Amino acid sequence: MQDQIQNNTNDIETLQNDQLKLRRRIENSESKISTFEKEVGTLTLPLNPRTIQAINTRVVYPVTVNLFGTNAATAANYDVFFTADTSCQVVSISETHRVLGTDAGAVTLNVEKLTSGQTLGAGVNILTTALSLKTTINIPQYGVLANGSGRVLNKGDRLALVDSGTLTAVAGLVVTVTLKNI
Repeated sequence: MQDQIQNNTNDIETLQNDQLKLRRRIENSESKISTFEKEVGTLTLPLNPRTIQAINTRVVYPVTVNLFGTNAATAANYDVFFTADTSCQVVSISETHRVLGTDAGAVTLNVEKLTSGQTLGAGVNILTTALSLKTTINIPQYGVLANGSGRVLNKGDRLALVDSGTLTAVAGLVVTVTLKNI
């Protein structure tokens, strides 16, 4: 019995010594890390052009505007919905509506880019062809983007909805513009 107690005591002492060694190693590592942080400061790694391109082509964010219920039937509700806080490019535009337009003439929607100071209707249309608001309900439409600088927004440029035709019955309009930083 005495031998077993002695063995247990030795095991406890060994564990305590190991624990003390581990604490010292941790403290030593923390000290080295702290010293390294003081000496180096912020570490910035250069990005190669391939990585930058990968980041720019894969990091996108949607901007969505909703004209709830019958708000879509009022032309005055088609207005500016986004102001760029940095340079970005329009990647895609989609539209869905819950109730379609019923007027005999064309009922369409486009998205325009407005530079600082431009009024509604004076900007550049981003879609080559406006989206019809008379298509089947609840099925997304994807617009064809125009080529050129019209898709590029600089800081302060805005996006606005542009309607045409008689909107009378249109309801539940959702437009999503996907952007990427450049």
